Amino acid sequence: MKKVKRLLFISLFFILFIIMSNTISNAGYQKYNLLDFQAYLNSDGSMKVIETWDITISETNTIFKNFAVDDIKYTGIEDVKVTDITEGEKPLEQIYTEMYHVTKDCYYALYVEPEKFEIAWGVGLDNKKADRKYRIEYTVVDAVSIYNDCSQLYWQFVGKDNGITAKKVTGIIHLPKKANSKEEIRVWGHTEGLNGEIYVTDLDKVEFSINDLLAENFVELRILMPENIIETSGIIYDKDIVQEVLEEEKVWADEANRIREKRAIEKLILNVFILIISIIIAIILIMKIRKYSKIQKQYTTIIKPSQEIQYFREIPRETASPAEARLLVTKNKFNLYTSELGDIFSGILLDLYNSEFIDINVDNQEKENVIFILKTTEEKIQDIPNEDEKLVYEYILKAAEGKKEIALKELQKYITKYPSKITDLQKKIEKCVKNKLYDMKYLNKTEEETRNKFLVSNVFYIIFILISVLFTFVGVFESNIYILIPVILVLIPLLIACSVKINKIIKCINVYSQEAIDEVEMWNGLKKFMTDLSQLDKKEVPELILWEKYLVYATAFGIADKVLKQLKLIYPDFETNMQISTYTHMHIILSSNISNSISSSITSSISSATSSGYGGGGGFSGGGRRRRRPEVAQAEDK
Repeated sequence: MKKVKRLLFISLFFILFIIMSNTISNAGYQKYNLLDFQAYLNSDGSMKVIETWDITISETNTIFKNFAVDDIKYTGIEDVKVTDITEGEKPLEQIYTEMYHVTKDCYYALYVEPEKFEIAWGVGLDNKKADRKYRIEYTVVDAVSIYNDCSQLYWQFVGKDNGITAKKVTGIIHLPKKANSKEEIRVWGHTEGLNGEIYVTDLDKVEFSINDLLAENFVELRILMPENIIETSGIIYDKDIVQEVLEEEKVWADEANRIREKRAIEKLILNVFILIISIIIAIILIMKIRKYSKIQKQYTTIIKPSQEIQYFREIPRETASPAEARLLVTKNKFNLYTSELGDIFSGILLDLYNSEFIDINVDNQEKENVIFILKTTEEKIQDIPNEDEKLVYEYILKAAEGKKEIALKELQKYITKYPSKITDLQKKIEKCVKNKLYDMKYLNKTEEETRNKFLVSNVFYIIFILISVLFTFVGVFESNIYILIPVILVLIPLLIACSVKINKIIKCINVYSQEAIDEVEMWNGLKKFMTDLSQLDKKEVPELILWEKYLVYATAFGIADKVLKQLKLIYPDFETNMQISTYTHMHIILSSNISNSISSSITSSISSATSSGYGGGGGFSGGGRRRRRPEVAQAEDK
């Protein structure tokens, strides 16, 4: 049953992804916001065309339009003009040489090949994006063919090789004379999307429109007019054509209708399938909500601290390592952030110094010149009481490469040079601290696994909610609102209800024991005590000598600098006392920048490991690119 549920969720996810992928258009480098054609047929069979391009252009310097040379369809292109009408009227300068990258604000209209006529102009947007408007004017000589029983315009306004999508394509064909009736004018439109409309709107006017034209979809018009509409033409045939055209267009119309019916059936099947899947998922979600409600009742008692503590003036557990203290304070989170690892590493260094496993020398003249002296051999590392501190000591020992001492700068260099070693140390510290908390019965492994399971489930629901919302906003089923309504009114609310239930369960799961919760309260109280020192009575502040230990945890909490500033306010002779050997620990913290230096190195190293994969591979750089000009349209027969 679980596999079936999972399969249903994955199926709907996949369907939503596919539909959204098809719905959200990919503009590429150019996209027509509007492509409009105004075509004026003349009595001599020529056609004056005015194209208006409202187009979004990105990283392109040249745009062009091609016409295939075809003496059967027309005999030439004349009187070409290109005007930038983005802001007012700006005629482009005509040049008479073909250029791959046309100079900005220039255009040419030439036969670039024996079988291709090209209009190209420079837009100057090599590394930019902008909305532009252009007017392209030209005359097609002998665009209309004359037959015994009619005159015919058969023209492809947008070619098959058009590489630009268009939000809307419109056009009007103006006849030179009025027909006696609209019935005398027969019109057909051809496009692969079958999503256009064409009508005779007046006795001398034909209009067409297409929404959402895809790239590489042609737009072709065929108009049969009374033979007397056009007086003469360079292309005349001594034959009748009307009946032949009617039969040909009927075959194409029947095929188009068959395709439309097939698409309608496919869409209906998809809609019904999605509706059924949605209903099934809705039932599953309702069952899940009921299940989560029962589970929530099992966690009625939330463990709270036995006593709320504002300030705690003692170290809660002397044997706790800086890593344990920091991770307990974060509560319910055992994945170290980079900054946390730097604080913990520095805190452990100071604790190892306190325990006399290492010595630290600071040059008073050059405070950045810090030397760590290793006093414990590799064989005696077991004497270090905490496993996480052993890991840090072993790390420093390896960095020293057999020497008895290592400078802070050398340690920084080692950390930065070997990112995999510092990330490995991070994982080992997390693991050993968790294992210790398991052994102490502070952390309940079963409950932790249960909570993690619900956390993963909640992420799943949140992702599904976002997908459903996006699915709604994109308007996938604009023409099928009866499918969209169940998604908005049923699935999204149920998904949100499941997420809310899971969140309540997560909050109620007691991962920590009562003893652990009480200690967490103490650590938080100690942290607040150390950060609020200057606000307390001096009598409540421990003697300076005790701060050797306090500052270990202050460093691990990342508040050592703040604590030292407050100690200076409380003890006027603080700076003088720092020279006394009793307070060497505080003198080291005050005189050097160990914690910040190590944290900076760790951050840099881990960031390098994450982004570069240790040099094993990654994304290509921007490098050099050669952009292609998109071919816009080509006049060719169907």
